[in-house]
Amino acid sequence: MPVTVQTGADSYATARETQRKVFQNPRGLKYRYALLYKDGTGFDLIVRKSVDGITWVDNDTLVMKDFGSNIYDGASLWFWEDAANNQLCIYVVYSSNAGYIWFRKCTIADDSSAMVFGSEVAVFVPYTAAGKDYSAYSPTVCKDRLGYIWCIFQRKYSNKVIESDIYCKISGNEGVTWQSEGDELLIHAHVWDDSNQFATAYPFKSDATRQVYCIYKYINSTGLWTIIEGVQLQWNGTTLTKDGIAPMNPLTDWGIILDQLISMVIDSNNKIIVIFTRTTGQYLKCYSKTIGSAWTQEQDVGYYGSYGFGTFALSIDLTSSPNKLVAFYQINRPAPVQKDNALRYKTSPSTTIAWSTETEILDNTLKITYFSSTQWNSNGSGVKIQVIYTVYTSENVRFYEYSTAAPALVPHAVGDGLVWVQG
Repeated sequence: MPVTVQTGADSYATARETQRKVFQNPRGLKYRYALLYKDGTGFDLIVRKSVDGITWVDNDTLVMKDFGSNIYDGASLWFWEDAANNQLCIYVVYSSNAGYIWFRKCTIADDSSAMVFGSEVAVFVPYTAAGKDYSAYSPTVCKDRLGYIWCIFQRKYSNKVIESDIYCKISGNEGVTWQSEGDELLIHAHVWDDSNQFATAYPFKSDATRQVYCIYKYINSTGLWTIIEGVQLQWNGTTLTKDGIAPMNPLTDWGIILDQLISMVIDSNNKIIVIFTRTTGQYLKCYSKTIGSAWTQEQDVGYYGSYGFGTFALSIDLTSSPNKLVAFYQINRPAPVQKDNALRYKTSPSTTIAWSTETEILDNTLKITYFSSTQWNSNGSGVKIQVIYTVYTSENVRFYEYSTAAPALVPHAVGDGLVWVQG
């Protein structure tokens, strides 16, 4: 059953689906970690940790960044095993209300559970040019197989309410320095006055012809249709290029909800799999493609008629053969239907998409939103996939772990007066 990780958080504590905020350390002591916003001095970006997924406590170092008001655009993390130094590296990006993009490299030693935060580095600094105020928001981060760190974000001008573009910056020295303004790559220029244009990226596996795949959605020039596109990104150490812009036709839909974004993974054979809602959220669709091929529509993940899907996240187990997809979601059934707020999931092989029957994990909350799940994980004794989400109405953050062996259904103290919550 889901467990409460944090109370007194924020309505956007785990926003958004494209961004990664939870993982289990595959090395060392194998703790779970969750990145979220909570009420503090302003709104603090914090990390909480758990040895078993049940008892949650503050990480040794608490505040990463202080925010003066409700943070809208969220934070993202990626982890990388550093076997040479017996530690896990965690790369975190986040935006501030002033329009900065910040980066921090963190580490967890194999003999410790503490996530130690490194120095804060500015990836993007707001500036004014030609009478326009430029700022950046909604960052996501990943590290490719060659060791380069990618930060993809939304750059806005005219004070975050008029027009936005999607940009990418690269660091080749563990985030110490980033490309200068003017050297970054424009992935997609604005088409419409769009404050909700989001993107996410995921690295290919070894022997791929490209290093990172980026997918994004935006509103067309009339403001009526939402369009999803994907692009392969390449960095040769000097130049950042894009190749193969591939609209996911016929993925042009009046009903795609921008706030519901896209969730993406890449399997061990470099197959790209995405899920997203269509037709005012009634359908949860799955599309996939391999390098050089067109997008292929697979069967629906699910359909809920007039109710529609509330929030969702896609994960993958890269250790199984074939790789296993896990799609978490909630539907928008109105009260007083008994199973209004069930956390649900389906599984499928990543090769031939064939989704399983639905499994429900009841949750006694009013509205859950902003799922974030691990993209892959194995702790050496069976695969575990974690998902966190926000209880929007009560500003709590909750956690569920999908694994071959479920955690014990027993009340446990979580810390700060928090307790295990069962549906």
